[in-house]
Amino acid sequence: WAAEVVHGLAVGEVGHTPFWAALLLVTAAGSWLASARITAALFRSGYSKSQEGRKARLTQQRLWTAALGLSLAPLPRVMRLWVGKDTRTFFRDASQWSQLILLLALVVVYVYNFRVLPLGGMPLVTFYFRNVISFLNILLAGFVVASVAQRFVFPAISLEGRAFWIAQTAPIDLRHLWWSKFWVSLVPLLVLGEVLILLTNHYLRVMPFMRWLAPLTMAALTVAIVAVSLAAGTRYPRFDADQASKIATSAGALISMILCMSVVGGVVVLQAWPTYVLFFSYLQDIPLDPGQWFSVVGSLVASALVVAGATFEAIRRGLRAMDEFSTRSASAALP
Repeated sequence: WAAEVVHGLAVGEVGHTPFWAALLLVTAAGSWLASARITAALFRSGYSKSQEGRKARLTQQRLWTAALGLSLAPLPRVMRLWVGKDTRTFFRDASQWSQLILLLALVVVYVYNFRVLPLGGMPLVTFYFRNVISFLNILLAGFVVASVAQRFVFPAISLEGRAFWIAQTAPIDLRHLWWSKFWVSLVPLLVLGEVLILLTNHYLRVMPFMRWLAPLTMAALTVAIVAVSLAAGTRYPRFDADQASKIATSAGALISMILCMSVVGGVVVLQAWPTYVLFFSYLQDIPLDPGQWFSVVGSLVASALVVAGATFEAIRRGLRAMDEFSTRSASAALP
C-alpha cells in the first residue's frame, strides 16, 4: 500500500492513490486501538497504576533543573549524571520525600526538648550538667544520624533494582556509582547532624571547648556513618525489594546499625577523658600539666584514628564490592 502511494505520487498518476493512503491510515488506527485494548487486558495492573500516577511537577520545573545543574557542575560528568538521577528519583517518589516531613518534625522535637530542660539551680551545678548533656548529645545525635542512614543510605544501591544490570554492562566504572551515592547521602546527613549539635549547644550555652569538639566530632562521625552504611548496603544488596523500608529492616541493615553505633560509642568513650580533664581545668581555672596534655592529645588522636580507620575501611570494602559486581558482569559476558 505504501509502495502504491509513493509510486503514484512519483509518476504523477493520482488514480487510486487516495484509496491506498486511506487503507494505510485505517489499518494504522485499527492496529493502535487493538494494541491498546490487548495491552490493557494483559497488563491490567500496570495500566491501572500508570493512570493513578501523579506528574512530577517539581523535577520538571525549569528553575529546579537549572539549580540542580548548577549545583552538580563541579562533579565529573558520569558522577553528575548519577547524582542528578538519584535526586530526581528521590523527589518523584512520594514514599521517599515524604519522610523529610517526619525528619523535620524529629529535629524540631529534638531541639525543643533541649531548650526546655529544667537546668535551673546553682550556677556550678547547672554549668556542669549543661556540658555533660552536651557531651552525651554527641552519642544521641550519632544514633539519630545512624538511624536515618539505615533508612536512606543503606538501601541506596539496592534501590537501583533489577535495572542494576544495565550499570554492570555499561562501559562505565561502577565506582562512580558508589561515590555518587556517597556524596548525595553525605550532604543532607551532614546538615542534619550539625543542626542537631549546633542548636542544642546554643541553647545549653556550653563552654568554648565543647562548642568546637561537638560539631567537629559530629562531622567526622557523619562521614564514617555514611561510608559504613553504604558499604554494608553494597555488601548486602536486595535488588528484588520493591520498597526502601523493606531493605532498611533486613539483617544487613541491622549489621550496619551495629557497626555505626560501635564507631560512635568508641569515639565517645575515647573523648570522655579529655572532655573531663578540660572541663575541670576550665571550671577551676587551673592550667594542665604536661602529663594531662599528653593524655588529652592522645585520646583525641585515638578517637580521630578510629573514625578515619572506620571510614577508609568502609570505603575500601564498598569499592571492592562494586569491583566484584563489575567482574561478575564481565565473566557472564564471556562465551
